Amino acid sequence: KNFYFNSPNFLPLLLRSFSRLSTPLKFQPTYHQSVTMINIIIGSLFAYATYSQGQTVADVIASRPELSTLYGALQTAGLVSVLNDTKNVLTVLAPVNDAFKGVVVPNQVPVLQNLLEYHVVAGKVPSSALKEAEVVPTLIKQTVTVALREQEQEVFFFDSNGRRGKVIKANLEASNGIVHEIDNVLLPNGTLANITANIPALSALNGALVSTGLDKVLADPTQNLTLFAPTNESVADFKGTINQNLLLYHVVDAEIFSTDLKEGDNVVPTLDQDKDEIDVIANQTGVYVEDKEKREGRVIQANIAGVNGVVHVINIVLSPVPVPSEAE
Repeated sequence: KNFYFNSPNFLPLLLRSFSRLSTPLKFQPTYHQSVTMINIIIGSLFAYATYSQGQTVADVIASRPELSTLYGALQTAGLVSVLNDTKNVLTVLAPVNDAFKGVVVPNQVPVLQNLLEYHVVAGKVPSSALKEAEVVPTLIKQTVTVALREQEQEVFFFDSNGRRGKVIKANLEASNGIVHEIDNVLLPNGTLANITANIPALSALNGALVSTGLDKVLADPTQNLTLFAPTNESVADFKGTINQNLLLYHVVDAEIFSTDLKEGDNVVPTLDQDKDEIDVIANQTGVYVEDKEKREGRVIQANIAGVNGVVHVINIVLSPVPVPSEAE
């Protein structure tokens, strides 16, 4: 499947504003099953690579054959000099050559710059600094979200479209930053509708959103929403009726990240017809959601951010009305 890029509605970022950044980003903790920092230096995948004296981020990319397509795109976009500037301390999420086979690389230089800058983070961020559900700002101010799979020893980045890039080689060190190779090209400018459409585990929800026309609401870039998104398994297990009002019961008219939650209860109104509330509960074991009927589920993937809000994947279909039991 090919993905096409639209011109952004803002001027290209003046990268020189980042030239004074010389310290790593300080990330804020999230309420998640693993609140403490997880060290992901595992085996050869996450071993720190050495670099020759003076080798910049651009040099590291240029020296690796599997990143030749990326380096060519950086040359076309005029960004090699930015990555060569030792005043800029940067982290690059570097798509390997095969990653570009699934996208159409834009011909317009400003659009290409925007795409490539979406793969760059100010500051040096090694894999050991990454935390589950961390929302990381890129040079274009849009974000990517970290997803850690401890058991599988894997690290992913979700883009604004809900597409994932897997880290396949981490911690390629440079004199002015660090490079992590990934297996997908990350795409900016995605909406909540793009996220639900692109995450396979949300296909049942996405079908319901499309059938009720609510996907158009989630596609509106002027909105600022939070969607609690039930998985396919949750939808299959639900015994009630999934209609427009029930779907709106999963939407909050504000952008709420896990870092915005206080520990304990966080009661928020939804967009269903009666503005019924849900309780978002944060504690040291995770983030949970409780509906009006006191049914509780868990957030299993937090903080997948688009340009018009954020998606939290949950393992329950919430309901503002009583739900028939299995016996009924």
